Amino acid sequence: MGRSSNAAKSRYGKGFSFLEKHELTVGSRKLTLFRRGDQLRPKGGDLSAAVARGVWYFKFRVKGKKNDYKESLKTNSLREAKKLAEDRYLELLSEIKSGHQIQSLNLGDVFRQYGKHLDDQVRRGLKRPSTLKNIHCRLGHGKRFLHQKLSLALNTKVSTVDGNLWNQYLPWRELEVRGKTKNQASLSMIRDELLQIRAAFRWAYEKKLSSERAIPRWDTFKTPEPKRKRVTFEQYNQVVRILNTWSSPKESDSPKDVYYKSMVRQAFLTISNCGLRSGELFGLRNKDLTIDAESQIVTIRVRAETSKKSKDRNTTISARTYDNGQKVNHLLRWLKEHAIHKREDDFVFAMFEDGSKRSKIYPAHSAARGKFYDFYKRGLRAQLKLKGLEWFDLYHCRHVYISYRLLDDKNPYMVAKAVGTSLNQIEKTYDNIQAEIASLEIQKNIGKKK
Repeated sequence: MGRSSNAAKSRYGKGFSFLEKHELTVGSRKLTLFRRGDQLRPKGGDLSAAVARGVWYFKFRVKGKKNDYKESLKTNSLREAKKLAEDRYLELLSEIKSGHQIQSLNLGDVFRQYGKHLDDQVRRGLKRPSTLKNIHCRLGHGKRFLHQKLSLALNTKVSTVDGNLWNQYLPWRELEVRGKTKNQASLSMIRDELLQIRAAFRWAYEKKLSSERAIPRWDTFKTPEPKRKRVTFEQYNQVVRILNTWSSPKESDSPKDVYYKSMVRQAFLTISNCGLRSGELFGLRNKDLTIDAESQIVTIRVRAETSKKSKDRNTTISARTYDNGQKVNHLLRWLKEHAIHKREDDFVFAMFEDGSKRSKIYPAHSAARGKFYDFYKRGLRAQLKLKGLEWFDLYHCRHVYISYRLLDDKNPYMVAKAVGTSLNQIEKTYDNIQAEIASLEIQKNIGKKK
Protein backbone atom coordinates (compact mmCIF):
# COMPACT_ATOMS: atom_id res chain seq x y z
CA MET A 1 0.00 0.00 0.00
CA GLY A 2 1.40 3.37 -0.96
CA ARG A 3 1.90 6.40 1.25
CA SER A 4 -1.00 8.72 2.01
CA SER A 5 -0.94 12.20 0.65
CA ASN A 6 -1.06 15.17 3.00
CA ALA A 7 -4.50 15.71 4.44
CA ALA A 8 -6.41 18.26 2.39
CA LYS A 9 -9.44 20.16 3.64
CA SER A 10 -11.58 22.06 1.14
CA ARG A 11 -14.99 23.71 1.29
CA TYR A 12 -17.69 22.63 -1.15
CA GLY A 13 -21.45 22.83 -1.48
CA LYS A 14 -23.69 24.85 0.80
CA GLY A 15 -22.92 25.95 4.35
CA PHE A 16 -19.96 24.83 6.40
CA SER A 17 -19.30 21.60 4.46
CA PHE A 18 -15.82 20.34 3.64
CA LEU A 19 -13.89 17.16 2.90
CA GLU A 20 -10.81 15.53 4.40
CA LYS A 21 -9.23 12.96 2.11
CA HIS A 22 -6.16 10.77 1.69
CA GLU A 23 -5.05 8.82 -1.34
CA LEU A 24 -3.45 5.39 -1.14
CA THR A 25 -2.26 2.84 -3.68
CA VAL A 26 -3.14 -0.85 -3.71
CA GLY A 27 -1.24 -2.64 -6.44
CA SER A 28 -1.66 -0.48 -9.52
CA ARG A 29 -4.90 1.12 -8.38
CA LYS A 30 -5.44 4.36 -6.48
CA LEU A 31 -8.08 4.49 -3.77
CA THR A 32 -9.40 7.54 -1.95
CA LEU A 33 -10.15 7.66 1.76
CA PHE A 34 -12.42 10.52 2.79
CA ARG A 35 -14.67 11.85 5.49
CA ARG A 36 -18.04 13.26 4.50
CA GLY A 37 -18.53 16.98 4.82
CA ASP A 38 -21.87 16.73 6.63
CA GLN A 39 -20.25 14.56 9.32
CA LEU A 40 -17.45 17.07 9.86
CA ARG A 41 -19.72 20.03 10.56
CA PRO A 42 -18.42 21.28 13.93
CA LYS A 43 -20.55 21.62 17.03
CA GLY A 44 -19.95 24.75 19.10
CA GLY A 45 -17.17 25.86 16.78
CA ASP A 46 -14.78 23.04 17.82
CA LEU A 47 -13.38 22.03 14.42
CA SER A 48 -10.79 19.56 15.75
CA ALA A 49 -13.47 17.62 17.70
CA ALA A 50 -15.67 17.42 14.60
CA VAL A 51 -12.82 16.02 12.50
CA ALA A 52 -12.05 13.38 15.14
CA ARG A 53 -15.66 12.18 15.13
CA GLY A 54 -15.97 11.70 11.38
CA VAL A 55 -16.18 8.14 10.00
CA TRP A 56 -13.87 7.21 7.13
CA TYR A 57 -15.15 6.05 3.74
CA PHE A 58 -13.26 4.82 0.72
CA LYS A 59 -14.02 5.02 -2.98
CA PHE A 60 -12.60 3.88 -6.31
CA ARG A 61 -13.67 3.87 -9.93
CA VAL A 62 -15.04 0.58 -11.27
CA LYS A 63 -14.09 -0.14 -14.86
CA GLY A 64 -17.01 0.49 -17.21
CA LYS A 65 -19.05 2.41 -14.61
CA LYS A 66 -19.73 6.15 -14.60
CA ASN A 67 -19.75 6.58 -10.83
CA ASP A 68 -17.29 5.65 -8.09
CA TYR A 69 -17.96 2.76 -5.72
CA LYS A 70 -18.23 4.12 -2.16
CA GLU A 71 -18.44 2.33 1.16
CA SER A 72 -18.21 3.25 4.84
CA LEU A 73 -15.27 1.76 6.77
CA LYS A 74 -17.08 2.39 10.09
CA THR A 75 -14.03 3.72 11.89
CA ASN A 76 -12.71 7.20 12.71
CA SER A 77 -9.13 5.93 12.93
CA LEU A 78 -7.14 6.73 9.79
CA ARG A 79 -4.64 3.97 10.47
CA GLU A 80 -7.36 1.36 10.80
CA ALA A 81 -9.23 2.78 7.81
CA LYS A 82 -6.19 2.26 5.54
CA LYS A 83 -5.98 -1.43 6.44
CA LEU A 84 -9.74 -1.96 6.12
CA ALA A 85 -9.82 -0.18 2.76
CA GLU A 86 -7.04 -2.35 1.34
CA ASP A 87 -8.66 -5.61 2.54
CA ARG A 88 -12.10 -4.59 1.34
CA TYR A 89 -10.80 -3.48 -2.06
CA LEU A 90 -9.10 -6.85 -2.65
CA GLU A 91 -12.30 -8.63 -1.64
CA LEU A 92 -14.35 -6.51 -4.04
CA LEU A 93 -11.82 -7.05 -6.82
CA SER A 94 -12.33 -10.82 -6.42
CA GLU A 95 -16.11 -10.33 -6.64
CA ILE A 96 -15.72 -8.28 -9.84
CA LYS A 97 -13.50 -10.95 -11.44
CA SER A 98 -16.18 -13.55 -10.59
CA GLY A 99 -18.69 -11.55 -12.62
CA HIS A 100 -20.57 -10.03 -9.68
CA GLN A 101 -21.80 -6.46 -9.79
CA ILE A 102 -20.85 -4.46 -6.72
CA GLN A 103 -22.22 -1.06 -7.60
CA SER A 104 -25.70 0.40 -7.91
CA LEU A 105 -27.38 -3.00 -7.68
CA ASN A 106 -31.03 -3.26 -8.54
CA LEU A 107 -33.37 -6.08 -7.48
CA GLY A 108 -32.80 -7.94 -10.74
CA ASP A 109 -29.05 -7.96 -10.05
CA VAL A 110 -29.64 -9.47 -6.60
CA PHE A 111 -31.68 -12.34 -8.01
CA ARG A 112 -29.20 -12.95 -10.85
CA GLN A 113 -26.15 -13.01 -8.60
CA TYR A 114 -27.89 -15.24 -6.08
CA GLY A 115 -28.68 -17.59 -8.97
CA LYS A 116 -24.98 -17.72 -9.86
CA HIS A 117 -24.21 -18.47 -6.23
CA LEU A 118 -26.66 -21.40 -6.26
CA ASP A 119 -25.17 -22.75 -9.49
CA ASP A 120 -21.73 -22.60 -7.89
CA GLN A 121 -23.00 -24.53 -4.86
CA VAL A 122 -24.30 -27.27 -7.14
CA ARG A 123 -20.98 -27.38 -8.99
CA ARG A 124 -19.11 -27.85 -5.70
CA GLY A 125 -21.56 -30.52 -4.53
CA LEU A 126 -23.07 -28.43 -1.71
CA LYS A 127 -26.57 -28.54 -3.19
CA ARG A 128 -28.39 -31.12 -5.28
CA PRO A 129 -29.26 -30.06 -8.84
CA SER A 130 -32.83 -31.21 -8.23
CA THR A 131 -33.34 -28.53 -5.56
CA LEU A 132 -32.61 -25.67 -7.98
CA LYS A 133 -35.91 -26.01 -9.83
CA ASN A 134 -37.89 -25.55 -6.61
CA ILE A 135 -35.71 -22.66 -5.44
CA HIS A 136 -35.98 -20.79 -8.75
CA CYS A 137 -39.74 -21.39 -8.77
CA ARG A 138 -40.05 -19.79 -5.30
CA LEU A 139 -37.84 -16.88 -6.30
CA GLY A 140 -39.97 -16.45 -9.41
CA HIS A 141 -43.04 -15.84 -7.25
CA GLY A 142 -41.03 -13.18 -5.40
CA LYS A 143 -40.16 -11.45 -8.69
CA ARG A 144 -43.82 -11.40 -9.76
CA PHE A 145 -44.75 -9.86 -6.41
CA LEU A 146 -42.18 -7.09 -6.88
CA HIS A 147 -43.44 -6.41 -10.42
CA GLN A 148 -46.91 -5.78 -9.02
CA LYS A 149 -45.88 -3.78 -5.94
CA LEU A 150 -43.06 -1.57 -7.26
CA SER A 151 -43.36 0.92 -10.12
CA LEU A 152 -39.82 0.18 -11.35
CA ALA A 153 -40.11 -3.53 -10.47
CA LEU A 154 -36.76 -5.37 -10.74
CA ASN A 155 -35.03 -2.18 -11.92
CA THR A 156 -35.61 -0.67 -8.48
CA LYS A 157 -32.36 0.05 -6.62
CA VAL A 158 -32.06 -2.44 -3.78
CA SER A 159 -30.84 0.33 -1.47
CA THR A 160 -34.30 1.93 -1.65
CA VAL A 161 -36.26 -1.22 -0.75
CA ASP A 162 -37.79 -1.61 2.71
CA GLY A 163 -37.96 -5.23 3.88
CA ASN A 164 -41.36 -4.57 5.46
CA LEU A 165 -42.78 -4.58 1.93
CA TRP A 166 -42.93 -8.39 2.20
CA ASN A 167 -45.68 -8.16 4.81
CA GLN A 168 -47.98 -7.80 1.80
CA TYR A 169 -46.79 -11.11 0.29
CA LEU A 170 -49.00 -13.44 2.35
CA PRO A 171 -52.40 -11.90 1.39
CA TRP A 172 -51.21 -11.39 -2.21
CA ARG A 173 -50.14 -15.02 -2.61
CA GLU A 174 -53.15 -16.44 -0.78
CA LEU A 175 -55.43 -14.80 -3.34
CA GLU A 176 -53.51 -16.58 -6.11
CA VAL A 177 -53.66 -20.07 -4.60
CA ARG A 178 -57.13 -19.90 -3.04
CA GLY A 179 -59.17 -22.84 -4.26
CA LYS A 180 -56.14 -24.51 -5.85
CA THR A 181 -54.75 -26.11 -2.71
CA LYS A 182 -55.81 -26.75 0.88
CA ASN A 183 -55.23 -24.01 3.48
CA GLN A 184 -52.59 -26.07 5.28
CA ALA A 185 -50.68 -26.69 2.07
CA SER A 186 -50.91 -23.07 0.92
CA LEU A 187 -49.64 -21.61 4.21
CA SER A 188 -46.70 -24.00 4.31
CA MET A 189 -45.96 -23.30 0.65
CA ILE A 190 -46.09 -19.50 1.11
CA ARG A 191 -43.86 -19.69 4.18
CA ASP A 192 -41.29 -21.74 2.23
CA GLU A 193 -41.37 -19.17 -0.58
CA LEU A 194 -40.78 -16.29 1.81
CA LEU A 195 -37.93 -18.12 3.53
CA GLN A 196 -36.19 -18.73 0.21
CA ILE A 197 -36.68 -15.11 -0.89
CA ARG A 198 -35.26 -13.92 2.42
CA ALA A 199 -32.29 -16.27 1.99
CA ALA A 200 -31.47 -14.50 -1.30
CA PHE A 201 -31.49 -11.03 0.28
CA ARG A 202 -29.62 -12.21 3.37
CA TRP A 203 -26.91 -13.67 1.11
CA ALA A 204 -26.73 -10.34 -0.75
CA TYR A 205 -26.36 -8.49 2.56
CA GLU A 206 -23.58 -10.83 3.74
CA LYS A 207 -21.79 -10.21 0.44
CA LYS A 208 -22.23 -6.45 0.99
CA LEU A 209 -24.34 -6.22 -2.16
CA SER A 210 -27.43 -5.07 -0.33
CA SER A 211 -28.37 -3.21 2.84
CA GLU A 212 -29.74 -4.94 5.91
CA ARG A 213 -32.83 -2.77 5.55
CA ALA A 214 -33.77 -4.62 2.33
CA ILE A 215 -33.88 -8.09 3.95
CA PRO A 216 -37.54 -9.24 3.85
CA ARG A 217 -39.48 -9.02 7.11
CA TRP A 218 -43.05 -10.08 7.82
CA ASP A 219 -45.41 -10.68 10.71
CA THR A 220 -45.15 -14.29 11.83
CA PHE A 221 -47.93 -16.68 10.86
CA LYS A 222 -48.37 -20.23 12.05
CA THR A 223 -48.51 -23.15 9.64
CA PRO A 224 -49.99 -26.48 10.75
CA GLU A 225 -47.72 -29.47 11.23
CA PRO A 226 -47.84 -31.79 8.18
CA LYS A 227 -50.16 -34.75 8.53
CA ARG A 228 -50.03 -37.32 5.76
CA LYS A 229 -53.37 -38.75 4.71
CA ARG A 230 -53.60 -42.32 5.88
CA VAL A 231 -53.85 -44.73 2.97
CA THR A 232 -55.99 -47.67 4.00
CA PHE A 233 -55.35 -51.27 2.98
CA GLU A 234 -58.51 -51.16 0.91
CA GLN A 235 -57.47 -48.00 -0.94
CA TYR A 236 -53.97 -49.25 -1.65
CA ASN A 237 -55.20 -52.63 -2.88
CA GLN A 238 -57.70 -50.85 -5.12
CA VAL A 239 -54.89 -48.71 -6.58
CA VAL A 240 -52.82 -51.84 -7.26
CA ARG A 241 -55.74 -53.53 -9.04
CA ILE A 242 -56.26 -50.46 -11.25
CA LEU A 243 -52.51 -50.26 -11.86
CA ASN A 244 -52.30 -53.91 -12.93
CA THR A 245 -55.26 -53.62 -15.29
CA TRP A 246 -54.03 -50.37 -16.87
CA SER A 247 -50.45 -51.62 -17.37
CA SER A 248 -51.43 -54.93 -18.99
CA PRO A 249 -50.27 -54.92 -22.64
CA LYS A 250 -52.95 -54.10 -25.22
CA GLU A 251 -52.94 -54.97 -28.91
CA SER A 252 -52.68 -51.29 -29.81
CA ASP A 253 -49.65 -50.72 -27.57
CA SER A 254 -46.26 -50.19 -29.20
CA PRO A 255 -43.13 -51.73 -27.60
CA LYS A 256 -42.42 -48.30 -26.08
CA ASP A 257 -45.90 -48.12 -24.59
CA VAL A 258 -45.50 -51.55 -23.02
CA TYR A 259 -42.08 -50.56 -21.64
CA TYR A 260 -43.20 -47.30 -20.02
CA LYS A 261 -46.45 -48.75 -18.65
CA SER A 262 -44.39 -51.52 -17.04
CA MET A 263 -42.04 -48.86 -15.66
CA VAL A 264 -44.94 -47.04 -14.00
CA ARG A 265 -46.23 -50.27 -12.47
CA GLN A 266 -42.88 -51.52 -11.17
CA ALA A 267 -41.86 -48.06 -9.90
CA PHE A 268 -45.08 -47.78 -7.86
CA LEU A 269 -44.68 -51.27 -6.42
CA THR A 270 -40.92 -50.90 -5.80
CA ILE A 271 -41.35 -47.73 -3.74
CA SER A 272 -44.25 -49.33 -1.85
CA ASN A 273 -41.85 -52.07 -0.80
CA CYS A 274 -38.70 -50.09 0.08
CA GLY A 275 -39.73 -46.46 0.71
CA LEU A 276 -37.41 -44.67 -1.74
CA ARG A 277 -38.20 -41.13 -2.82
CA SER A 278 -38.99 -40.71 -6.52
CA GLY A 279 -35.73 -38.82 -7.15
CA GLU A 280 -33.76 -41.57 -5.45
CA LEU A 281 -35.48 -44.20 -7.59
CA PHE A 282 -34.77 -42.41 -10.87
CA GLY A 283 -31.21 -41.71 -9.79
CA LEU A 284 -30.40 -45.41 -9.36
CA ARG A 285 -27.84 -46.97 -11.69
CA ASN A 286 -27.20 -50.66 -12.16
CA LYS A 287 -23.91 -50.36 -10.26
CA ASP A 288 -25.86 -49.14 -7.19
CA LEU A 289 -27.55 -52.54 -6.78
CA THR A 290 -26.19 -55.66 -5.07
CA ILE A 291 -28.41 -58.65 -5.84
CA ASP A 292 -28.76 -61.83 -3.79
CA ALA A 293 -30.73 -63.94 -6.25
CA GLU A 294 -31.17 -66.87 -3.87
CA SER A 295 -32.85 -64.87 -1.12
CA GLN A 296 -34.37 -62.35 -3.61
CA ILE A 297 -32.94 -59.42 -1.66
CA VAL A 298 -31.53 -56.35 -3.40
CA THR A 299 -29.28 -53.97 -1.46
CA ILE A 300 -29.66 -50.45 -2.82
CA ARG A 301 -27.02 -47.76 -2.50
CA VAL A 302 -28.70 -44.36 -2.51
CA ARG A 303 -26.08 -41.81 -3.55
CA ALA A 304 -25.84 -38.41 -1.83
CA GLU A 305 -26.39 -36.53 -5.09
CA THR A 306 -29.90 -38.01 -5.44
CA SER A 307 -30.83 -38.01 -1.74
CA LYS A 308 -32.81 -35.19 -0.14
CA LYS A 309 -30.46 -35.30 2.87
CA SER A 310 -27.36 -35.24 0.60
CA LYS A 311 -25.98 -38.32 2.36
CA ASP A 312 -25.20 -41.81 1.10
CA ARG A 313 -27.25 -44.60 2.61
CA ASN A 314 -28.01 -48.26 1.99
CA THR A 315 -31.46 -49.81 2.07
CA THR A 316 -32.91 -53.10 0.94
CA ILE A 317 -35.92 -54.47 -0.89
CA SER A 318 -37.00 -58.07 -0.51
CA ALA A 319 -39.78 -60.26 -1.90
CA ARG A 320 -42.91 -59.08 -0.07
CA THR A 321 -46.04 -58.81 -2.18
CA TYR A 322 -47.78 -61.87 -3.63
CA ASP A 323 -48.48 -62.72 -7.25
CA ASN A 324 -50.31 -65.97 -7.92
CA GLY A 325 -49.43 -67.14 -4.43
CA GLN A 326 -45.72 -66.34 -4.74
CA LYS A 327 -43.70 -63.59 -3.10
CA VAL A 328 -42.34 -61.04 -5.58
CA ASN A 329 -39.46 -58.57 -5.43
CA HIS A 330 -40.71 -55.93 -7.88
CA LEU A 331 -37.31 -54.35 -8.46
CA LEU A 332 -35.92 -57.77 -9.44
CA ARG A 333 -38.93 -58.34 -11.68
CA TRP A 334 -38.24 -55.07 -13.49
CA LEU A 335 -34.58 -55.98 -13.98
CA LYS A 336 -35.32 -59.50 -15.24
CA GLU A 337 -38.43 -58.96 -17.34
CA HIS A 338 -38.48 -55.35 -18.54
CA ALA A 339 -35.15 -53.52 -18.19
CA ILE A 340 -33.31 -53.16 -21.49
CA HIS A 341 -30.05 -51.43 -20.56
CA LYS A 342 -27.64 -53.55 -18.52
CA ARG A 343 -24.36 -51.60 -18.39
CA GLU A 344 -23.15 -50.61 -14.94
CA ASP A 345 -23.57 -46.88 -15.57
CA ASP A 346 -27.02 -47.25 -17.13
CA PHE A 347 -29.97 -46.04 -15.10
CA VAL A 348 -32.15 -48.77 -13.62
CA PHE A 349 -35.28 -46.98 -14.83
CA ALA A 350 -33.96 -45.64 -18.11
CA MET A 351 -35.24 -44.25 -21.40
CA PHE A 352 -36.39 -46.88 -23.91
CA GLU A 353 -33.74 -45.78 -26.43
CA ASP A 354 -30.84 -44.74 -24.18
CA GLY A 355 -29.83 -46.15 -20.80
CA SER A 356 -27.55 -43.30 -19.78
CA LYS A 357 -29.56 -40.25 -20.87
CA ARG A 358 -29.89 -37.73 -18.03
CA SER A 359 -32.77 -35.44 -17.17
CA LYS A 360 -32.26 -31.81 -18.25
CA ILE A 361 -34.02 -30.58 -15.13
CA TYR A 362 -32.52 -33.09 -12.70
CA PRO A 363 -29.03 -33.91 -14.07
CA ALA A 364 -28.39 -36.70 -11.52
CA HIS A 365 -31.56 -38.53 -12.63
CA SER A 366 -32.65 -40.49 -15.65
CA ALA A 367 -34.53 -38.69 -18.39
CA ALA A 368 -37.08 -41.50 -18.02
CA ARG A 369 -38.48 -39.61 -15.03
CA GLY A 370 -40.27 -37.28 -17.44
CA LYS A 371 -41.64 -40.19 -19.46
CA PHE A 372 -42.84 -41.86 -16.25
CA TYR A 373 -44.89 -38.82 -15.22
CA ASP A 374 -46.21 -38.38 -18.74
CA PHE A 375 -47.65 -41.93 -18.76
CA TYR A 376 -48.82 -41.62 -15.16
CA LYS A 377 -50.70 -38.34 -15.68
CA ARG A 378 -52.21 -39.13 -19.09
CA GLY A 379 -52.95 -42.79 -18.40
CA LEU A 380 -53.00 -44.11 -14.86
CA ARG A 381 -54.31 -40.98 -13.14
CA ALA A 382 -57.32 -40.90 -15.49
CA GLN A 383 -58.17 -44.45 -14.41
CA LEU A 384 -57.67 -43.64 -10.72
CA LYS A 385 -59.95 -40.60 -11.08
CA LEU A 386 -62.86 -42.84 -12.06
CA LYS A 387 -62.64 -44.36 -8.56
CA GLY A 388 -61.96 -41.10 -6.72
CA LEU A 389 -58.29 -41.98 -6.18
CA GLU A 390 -56.61 -39.37 -8.41
CA TRP A 391 -54.85 -37.96 -5.30
CA PHE A 392 -52.77 -41.14 -5.03
CA ASP A 393 -49.34 -40.54 -6.54
CA LEU A 394 -45.80 -41.89 -6.30
CA TYR A 395 -45.12 -40.23 -2.94
CA HIS A 396 -48.06 -42.07 -1.38
CA CYS A 397 -46.23 -45.32 -2.15
CA ARG A 398 -43.42 -44.16 0.16
CA HIS A 399 -46.09 -43.23 2.70
CA VAL A 400 -47.57 -46.74 2.41
CA TYR A 401 -44.17 -48.29 3.12
CA ILE A 402 -43.50 -46.13 6.20
CA SER A 403 -47.04 -46.54 7.58
CA TYR A 404 -47.11 -50.31 7.34
CA ARG A 405 -43.56 -50.78 8.59
CA LEU A 406 -44.58 -48.82 11.68
CA LEU A 407 -47.77 -50.86 12.07
CA ASP A 408 -45.61 -53.95 11.65
CA ASP A 409 -44.17 -52.97 15.04
CA LYS A 410 -40.91 -51.82 13.53
CA ASN A 411 -38.68 -49.47 15.53
CA PRO A 412 -39.40 -45.88 14.32
CA TYR A 413 -35.68 -45.07 14.50
CA MET A 414 -34.85 -47.97 12.16
CA VAL A 415 -37.65 -46.96 9.79
CA ALA A 416 -36.30 -43.38 9.72
CA LYS A 417 -32.79 -44.65 8.91
CA ALA A 418 -34.08 -46.91 6.13
CA VAL A 419 -36.03 -44.16 4.35
CA GLY A 420 -33.47 -41.37 4.87
CA THR A 421 -35.37 -39.03 7.20
CA SER A 422 -35.18 -38.04 10.86
CA LEU A 423 -36.85 -39.73 13.81
CA ASN A 424 -38.39 -36.36 14.67
CA GLN A 425 -39.99 -36.15 11.22
CA ILE A 426 -41.40 -39.67 11.53
CA GLU A 427 -42.87 -38.86 14.94
CA LYS A 428 -44.40 -35.55 13.78
CA THR A 429 -45.81 -36.81 10.50
CA TYR A 430 -46.99 -40.25 11.59
CA ASP A 431 -48.04 -39.53 15.18
CA ASN A 432 -51.54 -40.88 14.42
CA ILE A 433 -49.99 -44.24 13.59
CA GLN A 434 -47.80 -44.10 16.66
CA ALA A 435 -50.93 -43.49 18.74
CA GLU A 436 -52.61 -46.48 17.09
CA ILE A 437 -49.62 -48.71 17.89
CA ALA A 438 -49.64 -47.54 21.51
CA SER A 439 -53.39 -48.24 21.76
CA LEU A 440 -52.95 -51.75 20.35
CA GLU A 441 -50.16 -52.42 22.82
CA ILE A 442 -52.36 -51.31 25.72
CA GLN A 443 -55.18 -53.53 24.49
CA LYS A 444 -52.85 -56.53 24.38
CA ASN A 445 -51.92 -56.00 28.01
CA ILE A 446 -55.47 -55.45 29.32
CA GLY A 447 -56.60 -58.47 31.28
CA LYS A 448 -53.16 -60.06 31.46
CA LYS A 449 -52.40 -61.58 34.84
CA LYS A 450 -49.67 -59.89 36.81
